[in-house]
Amino acid sequence: MTKDLTTSALRDALRDVERDEAEAIDALCSVLERVEESRDFSCLPGLRDVLKEWQNRPPRGIVVDLMKIRETLG
Repeated sequence: MTKDLTTSALRDALRDVERDEAEAIDALCSVLERVEESRDFSCLPGLRDVLKEWQNRPPRGIVVDLMKIRETLG
């Protein structure tokens, strides 16, 4: 029974990570679309810095930073 609980917990955690990663990718695409529309490339250094941290931070933090960048683009 403990093995089943552990397996279930691992599946749930993986599902959460996959969902958060998908949200981060969606946020990145949204920022890139906004950059393309606005032709405002001033955010690219900040975007690069956020992307460099992708492997070192939880996806939720990446999404927050990407949304802040997107807001600066109007």
